[in-house]
Amino acid sequence: MPGSPCGNGGLVKFFDANNWATDYFPHYRQRQREAAIYPPPGLLKRVLEKLFDNKAGDRLDDFFRRLTSRRWKDKEERGVLNDKGNKMSLKTDKHFSRPNPENFQQKILAVYSEKLKEFEVKWGIDPTLSS
Repeated sequence: MPGSPCGNGGLVKFFDANNWATDYFPHYRQRQREAAIYPPPGLLKRVLEKLFDNKAGDRLDDFFRRLTSRRWKDKEERGVLNDKGNKMSLKTDKHFSRPNPENFQQKILAVYSEKLKEFEVKWGIDPTLSS
């Protein structure tokens, strides 16, 4: 809804009321100003949501969440790699699924270490003299 207090409408209202903000976000005005208007949910979606909005639906949701968690845990234990060669893993819970941050930690630390070495070489810093 145009001008709504949240989503894209909230941004429109914010930028309309705060012209100074375009100095910090100059590309905002080039974006499409309003979000696409989506049609109301179809009959099938409404029926299925009503059908599963109960304890049986919650149990089915829990079953599929456990099944998914087991599959991802198995992939992680077997060391399955994705197309980019990264280890596949996923942490799941009732309200989220996200990549396992432990797999990113080593990559981030390696990149940081490399950048630190480049910095030391560029500025002639001897890392053994650091305290």
